Amino acid sequence: MLLNTEAKRQIALAAQPYVHSNQTVIFDAGSTVLHLAQVMPDVRDLTVYTPGITTARQLLALEGIDVRLLGGRLDPRRLETVGSPDEQGIKDVLAHTLFMGIQGIDSDLDMVEQSRDVAAGKLHYMRRARTVVLLIDSSKWNHAALAKVASVNELDIVITDSGIDESVRQRVSELDLDLVIA
Repeated sequence: MLLNTEAKRQIALAAQPYVHSNQTVIFDAGSTVLHLAQVMPDVRDLTVYTPGITTARQLLALEGIDVRLLGGRLDPRRLETVGSPDEQGIKDVLAHTLFMGIQGIDSDLDMVEQSRDVAAGKLHYMRRARTVVLLIDSSKWNHAALAKVASVNELDIVITDSGIDESVRQRVSELDLDLVIA
């Protein structure tokens, strides 16, 4: 949470226009998504599902938002819940948008996590959203980790900061997604 805070804040501000009233969304438990929860636009009748305890606490203070903390096993290091869609109570959810963070994107443009449980959860969330928005600061590109979540080309929107390497920016801009530089 304390790393690259200004870049994460700029990314969160760039994500604001994708948050709309009268929708159901999923907020992942990542630190950049928490920044989005801290700069939420004025919305009404928004239902937010989240595995993130800190994210849920942040959103509880806002009017017009119905916060649903997902169930499952608590990962005390990350302050988030993990588990199958049944365990998390999200099996039948259809969300308009998923706002997702990631530990890294490797050189093959695969989204990766250190925890297999977290990686599986992120993939479950992706399958339950019509639109997937990845919020990622530039320090996380070309980053290896243990478990693959999905390929970047399975995303709809990627929001990152201007520190992204030009060669990576070029590769991502050739994919069928919207690349937003905050």
